[in-house]
Parts: sequence; structure tokens; C-alpha cells
Amino acid sequence: MKSDTWMSLSLEAMDFTQALLRVDPEKRMTAAEALQHPWLKAFAPRGVKDVSHSILEEIGQFAEQTPLRRCFRRLIAISLEDEQTHELREAFLHMDVHKRGKITAAQLEKILTQRLDWDPTKARDATRALDFTGDNSVHFSEFLAATYPTYKS
Repeated sequence: MKSDTWMSLSLEAMDFTQALLRVDPEKRMTAAEALQHPWLKAFAPRGVKDVSHSILEEIGQFAEQTPLRRCFRRLIAISLEDEQTHELREAFLHMDVHKRGKITAAQLEKILTQRLDWDPTKARDATRALDFTGDNSVHFSEFLAATYPTYKS
């Protein structure tokens, strides 16, 4: 690695790399130790349990709206700037356990039934209301349409 590239890394990144590249196996960091290293843990997803209840409850409220109102909310959602959606993007990424850019209908239904103690039918109906594309999954724009706070009329 070029020295200017190496020097641009954070101290934690350098420590992590050096600990993994030690020649002596006795002094080299183990896989278990690597997983606990502060630099690597900073990038680890926090998990679904860290998604707030209020965000999940917005999904139920969205599902109860008329199809026309849901379409308007989707139009609003796709016009938002990244700074306006940071918290919701983080929540979505925590629920996207397979890191494919979408949450499967089954995943979201499971989250809603477990976290909000919803009846499976209610969770399935809410998930279907979010699935604009009909591909049995929820993409970020669909999730954002349902969860971005709007003023109630």
C-alpha cells in the first residue's frame, strides 16, 4: 500500500490492519478478537431491535390511508433530500438484514408482529400497502413513503 494511502487511514483502521497482519500467529489477532475490534464494530449493523416503535407504527397508519394519499406520500418521499431521510435510512438498513436494498415482505411482517405485537393479518395488510411494485418486498422509497412524518390534516 502506498504510504500516503496508509497515512490517510484512521488510527483504529491502521491498528486493526496491523493486528491482522502480524507474522507471529501467537501475536496475531484472532477472528473473535477482530470481530470485537472498535474499528470493525463501528460498521456493524445495530439490528432491528434498535428501530424505534414510532417508525414501525407509522407503517400501520400509512396502511390505513387511502390509495391516493399513499401515492401522494410516495411522490413526496422520492423528492426528499438525503439529509431529511438519514434516520429513516438507518432504520431501513438495520431491517435489511440481507443487505439487498429491500426488505422482504416476510421480514417486515415478522418485525411488525414481534416488535409491535400485531396480529399476522394486520402485519400482512400493512406490508402489502407498502409494496407499490408488487414484488413481495419493500424498497427504501416505499418504506420512506410510509414512515416519513407528514402533517396530519
